[in-house]
Amino acid sequence: MAWRDLAKGEEEKVLNYVAAEPEVNLFISGDLLSFGLDGRHVRIHVYEKEGVLAGVLLRFMDRNYVFYTKEATFPYEEMAAIIKDENPTLKGVCVNGRSDLVKPLANYLAPLTIEETTMARFNALRHPVVHPSEAEVRFLRSRSEFEEVAKLEATIVEFGPERQTANEIVDGFVAGEKRGALSAGVYVGGQLVSSASSSADTALSSMLVGVMTRTGYREKGYASLAVGTLLEKLFERGEKFVCLFYDNPLAGRIYHAFGFEDVAPYAMLH
Repeated sequence: MAWRDLAKGEEEKVLNYVAAEPEVNLFISGDLLSFGLDGRHVRIHVYEKEGVLAGVLLRFMDRNYVFYTKEATFPYEEMAAIIKDENPTLKGVCVNGRSDLVKPLANYLAPLTIEETTMARFNALRHPVVHPSEAEVRFLRSRSEFEEVAKLEATIVEFGPERQTANEIVDGFVAGEKRGALSAGVYVGGQLVSSASSSADTALSSMLVGVMTRTGYREKGYASLAVGTLLEKLFERGEKFVCLFYDNPLAGRIYHAFGFEDVAPYAMLH
């Protein structure tokens, strides 16, 4: 029983392992397919029992992790040691995954705390996207546009303390855009007021992330416009499903109205 780094040429082994639960493992499969094992954006630690894969810990960029295992018991303390070796202060670290798999890790990564969310899946738009007449929506592609998104994100109280610097956020957008990720921005009077983005994009699926609206511009349909525009584009290019996770009941009602259906409890340890 041992941990090791996944080597290039072994990607299919991990993709097959996580395929049993495609929604909760979308970050693992999507990041691996989009970036490969380039070391800078994606690195994967695997846990094996007698040479058989028994757990996956993916690191995206420097401080974002996704974990999955099918084992009833798991060496969480060993996994925590790997994370602390890479990030000794744990500043900005976030570990994602199915709730029952991530929660035991909290015992070994104090002072990180669990945030409970719900993973949901979307298969098809139920209604046409409503476009408020005063709003302009467009896909964002330049670094300066992504800098606008980072500035907007810094104003969203619900997102909590920043886990990444503005440069890290923008670098993530730029890297994702080069590999097929999309970001839709809604502008009113020339100001960015709402945005939504995709992540972990593959030919099959994407994760919907970073849905936000500026204070003072909420409940006007701008977030729905950003999300709907993004979903339309993702399905136009042939994707079969899109996932997201949410912790706000109001957000949940909005996503359910779009056609998202709850899949499983999901958690972030940060």
